[in-house]
Amino acid sequence: MIKELTYFRKDLFYSLIAEAAAVANLFYLQSFYQLILLLLSHLIACLLMVPLIFPLLLKRYKRYAKRITFLLISICFLMFFPGYLLLLSVFLYLLVSRKKRVSARIESFSLSEFLASSVSLKGRAMGEAPLYLLQKSGGLRGKEVDLLATLILEIKNPRLLNNAAGILSSQYDELRLSVFSSLTRLEKSIQERISLLSERLKENLPDEEKADVLFKLAQNNYDLVYHKLVDEELEKLTLQKAEDYLLQAMKVKQDAEFLILMSKVQMAKKDLTSAEKFLISAVELNRLHPTRYAPYLAEIYFRKGKYGQVVELLSKYARDLKYSMNPYLAYIYEFWIVNDAGSSK
Repeated sequence: MIKELTYFRKDLFYSLIAEAAAVANLFYLQSFYQLILLLLSHLIACLLMVPLIFPLLLKRYKRYAKRITFLLISICFLMFFPGYLLLLSVFLYLLVSRKKRVSARIESFSLSEFLASSVSLKGRAMGEAPLYLLQKSGGLRGKEVDLLATLILEIKNPRLLNNAAGILSSQYDELRLSVFSSLTRLEKSIQERISLLSERLKENLPDEEKADVLFKLAQNNYDLVYHKLVDEELEKLTLQKAEDYLLQAMKVKQDAEFLILMSKVQMAKKDLTSAEKFLISAVELNRLHPTRYAPYLAEIYFRKGKYGQVVELLSKYARDLKYSMNPYLAYIYEFWIVNDAGSSK
């Protein structure tokens, strides 16, 4: 317990001193200024105590950081000295509890508990590294294999989807069947969107709306290839469908998003020259933010073996990449700019 307290020693000491000063002012309260000093000392003690409690809370409560902080400060300040003693007791209790949790031996990682938490995973495309290890580690039991498959398919990261396809040969029947079912559902959802959009295309739509439907058809066909949901023999045909829809859409309306998607389609077809041409056309058509096109252009240069141009391009937009909320762009910045990986190639 003493060793645990040393980590918080400084802030805890100042908090206790501030509260002691408030108590001293209460006993010798003779003027309005002393009352102000009392309240100020008590507030400082509370403000120093709350940050000591917050790191000890369980992770699932930390996403409510602002609410919990406001609540704790309010309790401490409004209840005066009993409130401070209450927070001090909570701090000591959490400190002891954390020591027991840390010292407890971890026997296994429960996917059931992980999925039962309040963390939202849908649409995420980062932080899945532990899943790769879990998939390869084996030793999963009971419903955990099904939960793992569900978790992989919920994230919809292309690399994880490829891994999920690899699980189809797993020795675990539950995992194999679950992954097959999940992949089938994902493909079915895309195919259903394609079917509905195709029906809408038969209607007498205004030009603007028709172009958007054609774009969505192209996007869904591209997604089938992007997520590896079509056989290799059908990839070229599916990409050609996406390209044809985009060409029809661009006859109706000029849009930078159409050109960016066309560039992705050409990259998937390994036609890097056309991919670069369409991407540059998108930039010329509309003043796009660098994060919308620079990574794709860098990928084209990389595939062409023009590593110097990759570094030059990414260095030009280093600031935009560095402060982007997209984790992949932050990784690109770290790899090519901070580590200057491209210069050694």
